[in-house]
Amino acid sequence: MRVLTKSIVFKFSRLLIPIGLFFFLLSHSGFAQDYWSALQNLEFDEAETHISGKENELDYKKFLWAMQLTVDGDIELAQKIMNELTFSSKDSAVADNAVIVLGELWFLQNRWDSFIATKPYVKEYEGNAFSLVKAFADVPEEKYVYSETEVKLPFKLSVSGCPIITVEVNGKKTRLWLDTGASMTALSSDLANELGIEKISYDTTSALTGTTKKVGVQPALIDSLRIEGIEIYNHPAVILASEDLEFKFAGITFLKIDGIIGYNALKNFDIEINYRRKRIRFREPVLNDKVERNLFWLGVPIVRLKTEDGIPLHFFIDTGASKTNLFEEIFRKVRFENVKEKQVLIGSAGGIERLNSKKVPGLTLLLKEDTLNILNPVTVLSPIQPFVKLHGILGADAFAGKILHLNHANGVIEINPAE
Repeated sequence: MRVLTKSIVFKFSRLLIPIGLFFFLLSHSGFAQDYWSALQNLEFDEAETHISGKENELDYKKFLWAMQLTVDGDIELAQKIMNELTFSSKDSAVADNAVIVLGELWFLQNRWDSFIATKPYVKEYEGNAFSLVKAFADVPEEKYVYSETEVKLPFKLSVSGCPIITVEVNGKKTRLWLDTGASMTALSSDLANELGIEKISYDTTSALTGTTKKVGVQPALIDSLRIEGIEIYNHPAVILASEDLEFKFAGITFLKIDGIIGYNALKNFDIEINYRRKRIRFREPVLNDKVERNLFWLGVPIVRLKTEDGIPLHFFIDTGASKTNLFEEIFRKVRFENVKEKQVLIGSAGGIERLNSKKVPGLTLLLKEDTLNILNPVTVLSPIQPFVKLHGILGADAFAGKILHLNHANGVIEINPAE
């Protein structure tokens, strides 16, 4: 959805905490470059062709295997292999890239103690995102209590098409955005003060947004977050200055976000969002190893798509984005006609920014067997690339009037017709 004028695209709340989100392509030979490139595109068979007979062949095979496990949802075994490679591989590219991927897997599981125990992370992140790690390592373990089989409640749509639900935070009702584009639950400083939520560290970490701007965040702990009959205890969150969640145009504030339920909470639910009826259903996920997985996490939640011609693409699923947008990387994979240069205003945490962009007439994407027709997508800035090459953001226009089903535990995203 465009807001205010045809030249404004809003991704209000993307907030990525850069703990393990940096990927360093470290290689010293042509074969290694081809190997890493294939892995970044999840071309596992192609990557394997570049291994045979090379030095440290077994380590490259193990890294490939761990990436396959990550995509297939076997996080425990994937992190075990990456941890071994971090400390034992004699190949610097394998060891250094393993610790970066490992960090994302730890972040997904709240393994803050593992960060503390790993010297490469202490060296790399001391004084930056590592301050969050140190703060969260000392808090009580997070706990989810599902007192009801499922919970259904109404929601409202924000101006960007993001669902807003009423929940109880520390016993007080408040409205929060439901945003898969935020890696962690976030509260404005005003709301945190109102709810009596204090920072657990005064160190400030920079978080990435949907523009070139960064915002400061500080760690906090939500004692209780209740969604009807489901309760989360000791939930890690971050606090932002309230002005970083206010949006102005021509000097007038037209939107203020109080808080966001991020992916660190949403990954623990089986969620169905009916955009037509404005109803949402939460329930405890039940593991099912027979489903076809098309969703996984590596720095951001990533959905596997295809073009009509069968070209595989990887999009960042973002319920807080007003529109499906493209990253420059897609032009390496897909040929477009009638590409036009233009400027757009991008709204995200930290404010609004004017950026150069490209506009294409349309793109047809296949989500399993379902067809998504995306009209007039434009290019926007990509977050710092995780290991996997990202080609765009799957936003609210893809879900409008439909039912979005998200189940991280089973690696499933579906977009179904609403009744």
